[in-house]
Amino acid sequence: MTKQNDGAIWHNGFALSLDIGGKKYELKKVTDKTSDNFPDWKGDNVAGWERTSKSGVDYLALDIDKEKYVAFKNKYKKEDKHPDYNVLKSTPFKNEK
Repeated sequence: MTKQNDGAIWHNGFALSLDIGGKKYELKKVTDKTSDNFPDWKGDNVAGWERTSKSGVDYLALDIDKEKYVAFKNKYKKEDKHPDYNVLKSTPFKNEK
């Protein structure tokens, strides 16, 4: 069984267009990042950090309206109308709360 996407992201140079359940957000690339805790992407009520997993997979960690999401590159993109990233709601591990 595959997980249904919770949203999608289209990358356009120094901007990301994000759609989560029909709600749209625009993020701009942060060019004056002062620390690793400061987001790489920022918008109204949304922030994103570029991360790499221990297994070497690049992804975006997103905080949208105080909810946690992750976005992975869409490896099946064949047309411009297909999103660049697929977004999933983040769920904590069993030992986290």
